[in-house]
Amino acid sequence: MMSTCSTRIPNKFLSKLSVKKDTDIIEKLILHPLFEAYDFIKLSPDIQIFHENEITKRIYWYIRNSSSISDQIEQHLINVTYRPKEVNRVKNKYDESEPDLVFFIARNCNFAFETKRIYGKGYTEYVGDGGLGCFLTEKYSKDERNAGMIAYVQKGDFSLVQKKIAAKISESDCIELREDIGIDYVISSTHTRSSSSMHITIFHLFFDLT
Repeated sequence: MMSTCSTRIPNKFLSKLSVKKDTDIIEKLILHPLFEAYDFIKLSPDIQIFHENEITKRIYWYIRNSSSISDQIEQHLINVTYRPKEVNRVKNKYDESEPDLVFFIARNCNFAFETKRIYGKGYTEYVGDGGLGCFLTEKYSKDERNAGMIAYVQKGDFSLVQKKIAAKISESDCIELREDIGIDYVISSTHTRSSSSMHITIFHLFFDLT
């Protein structure tokens, strides 16, 4: 079963969002629009050499303007932001963070993404301090139970890249790795966090840009 957002979405918002239950939120309002954007950006000339920020900007533009949730964005039921600055307090220290994409749904659900370019290498960086580590140390999504990462695979064997990244994820304070969640090119992993008893589940999306 698909996870729900950390805060329950009131029923009055669910109907406006065209979903029937909380468990539809992540799949239908976050993951599906991202794959719609992927179908759009993968047709861009020279996408194999784009920097990750350029790819993310195109995804952001498509989701806001041409995706299945564009109407809800225009109605202010959903907000999607590109590289918003956040300030988090961890052990009396205030840190500034900047996730690559954030979905904010019905005033309750905050779902952040970090993106990483995989260009032949990058597996260690994907799970390192600037990747998955941002969520495990609570630099991102401190009060959330769910978040996501996107691997822009621009070089190498796509299936092999997925397997190598999954292996790295399983070594990163992972208590559960699900390689089949019913959506192609998405796996999920649940992790302990460095300074909290609340676990976090990360949805890992793999975009084939080879």
